[in-house]
Amino acid sequence: IRNVKESFKDLSSFGDVHGYNVYTKLLNAKDYGVPQNRERVFLIGVRNDLNIEFEWSFPEKHTSKNPFNLRDAIGDLPSLGNNDRADQYVEDPLTDYQILMRGNQDKLFNHVSRNHGERLQRIMAALKEGQGKNDINRMVEDGLLDRDLYLTSGYRNTYGRLWWDRPSTTITNNLSTPSSLRCIHPSQNRALTAREGARIQSFPDNYKFVGGLQAINTQIGNAVPPILSIHLANRIKDFFEENNL
Repeated sequence: IRNVKESFKDLSSFGDVHGYNVYTKLLNAKDYGVPQNRERVFLIGVRNDLNIEFEWSFPEKHTSKNPFNLRDAIGDLPSLGNNDRADQYVEDPLTDYQILMRGNQDKLFNHVSRNHGERLQRIMAALKEGQGKNDINRMVEDGLLDRDLYLTSGYRNTYGRLWWDRPSTTITNNLSTPSSLRCIHPSQNRALTAREGARIQSFPDNYKFVGGLQAINTQIGNAVPPILSIHLANRIKDFFEENNL
């Protein structure tokens, strides 16, 4: 991420920025009330011919020392098996974040698990919270798992089970594909559902996603988390008002 941030000091890749003062900053969504460790570089361009009294500044961190974790985000959603779905809530929201996300919603959308093959189900069943590819291979090498479960592809964080008591790792458009990144539910033997990904991204439950599985996951994984967007939008509004624009 540091290299990505440094690269933004050279703005030539963004075309002609003549006439603008461009501000960049690396923001982490977990610092703004989103239950996800998601770092992204943001750019703001301000025309330098405007009569600006107050310089642009990015929004201050909003979250306390204890950001929302994955349990805060999805702990109230119904349990699912392989190739399963749930359309109704089965318990009340348990945290402030769950209350915010659920609102007055009484029907559950997009909470559908993928149909994982038998081999992947065996791999997931062997994983404890926080474990992943390297742990599977170690168990194979130690004779604790069958040799056919040895994983030869993927990165260190692939086939990874998430942690309940930490913010989620970054949600992407592969949020339901364990071979692509850490996205296995902390206690259930399946990848995250689209609804769980949406919760982690801070989309409220009344936001219904439509399309095929990959299209839905792309809508969720490629988005700026709405709660972070609100903080940025409010800061832009304040900037306009400070400078009478």
